[in-house]
Amino acid sequence: MFKFEEELNDEIIFFQGSYRREGLLVPGVFEHNIYTFGLNDRQDVDISVTPNGGRINLEFYRDSNNNRILDTEDELIERSSQGGTEVLDLQLSEGIYFVHVGIGEVTSSRNELVYELEIDNLNNDNFAPDLFKENTNNYVIESSQYNREGLLIPGLFEQEIYRFELTSREDVRINVSPNGGNVELNLYRDDNSNFRLDTEDNLIGRNHKNGSKGLNKTLAKGTFFVHVGLREVNRNRDDLVYDIDVNIGDNNEPVTLFPNNSTNFFLGGVSVSGSSSSSSSSSDPLFTENTRTFNVLFRDGEYTNTNILIPNESEHDIYTFQLEEERNIDISVSPSNGTLELELYEDTNNNGILDRSDELLDRSNTSGDQSFNRRLQEGTYFVHVGLSGVNNDVEQVDYQLTINSNPSLEMSTLSEDTITSSFSNDNNPLLNQELGQDISTLNSLVGFNQINF
Repeated sequence: MFKFEEELNDEIIFFQGSYRREGLLVPGVFEHNIYTFGLNDRQDVDISVTPNGGRINLEFYRDSNNNRILDTEDELIERSSQGGTEVLDLQLSEGIYFVHVGIGEVTSSRNELVYELEIDNLNNDNFAPDLFKENTNNYVIESSQYNREGLLIPGLFEQEIYRFELTSREDVRINVSPNGGNVELNLYRDDNSNFRLDTEDNLIGRNHKNGSKGLNKTLAKGTFFVHVGLREVNRNRDDLVYDIDVNIGDNNEPVTLFPNNSTNFFLGGVSVSGSSSSSSSSSDPLFTENTRTFNVLFRDGEYTNTNILIPNESEHDIYTFQLEEERNIDISVSPSNGTLELELYEDTNNNGILDRSDELLDRSNTSGDQSFNRRLQEGTYFVHVGLSGVNNDVEQVDYQLTINSNPSLEMSTLSEDTITSSFSNDNNPLLNQELGQDISTLNSLVGFNQINF
């Protein structure tokens, strides 16, 4: 249950490691103010509250159950209620925290209590600058279907940021319809997990076209920001009004993981003799727009492909391959001009389509080269290369994908000494003397099946 039934909640957005806020407490109306913030590593934090018109209670909690709500399960770390300015000096680890400012006592001649809250992060060097520092409003999306009418005014409110969190992979659809001008629509991922949009966060989608605009993305678990920015206001207007809709899908039916802006590469089947076998399917084509399909065969156990990803045009490349026996698979991707997501799936429902019922076996989403190694059983697999971010000065990301396959078990070759010992007359009386001594003849009788990938 909640700690305080009547409360005012505010989310702290640090600017260069500091936060300042003037608060108001009114008996019977607003008696508890709660401030929430997150840290992505160990930090020293100083908190001070200076009241005017009474005494306050200052408490500091850790979000022990990670539900972003101050409730009875959360741990009280420290409190102060001495009168005058209340101060807490804290050494905190990574996590989410709550600052509670509550009414202690109001001066008899007053009907309210005003206070100033200051929170200083002493490790200021670890804080990246905010991406939009001025004229910015921040909102939190807490439902799977979110709608709001926004207002942008030149010089006053020019940026609005909407934050949402995903606990699993979801399809997200964002639409913005401006009235009275033009806006830009951007989608960012909270790469440093500090719950604020800063210069370290990656741009993963954008739409700057005139008129209504949208973004359709399949996003993994994490925190994301939708940015709506003012570009221009019509001459006869002083402001711009817009509607924003954010829909987070929740469909249990298998659907294509990457339905738009995707490219499919079919690597063919692999047999022990090295020949390929194609896998047919009666399913309709999954990707009908912006799609390229390739039948690619492994050569000497290796496949290499160089390609490009372009925002809003080709953002996902999917490579399909089959194994007819257990193999060791090495997968690596080397991007330039941006950041990629590399994933490996198993076609668990055997329909030859990458959909939600398929199992994610491995995932990497870091800057620079990425790779992983897996031992895979017989079956069909998908390699997904997705666009995560593009450098500011370019329009596309070039990359090279390499997939190597090797037998899962090394085959040993019998030496001539072993053959002579094993097949000599003494140990094998049924063999004649000539066969036991003729190593070349014996080698010709022992067969080795060479597996070609």
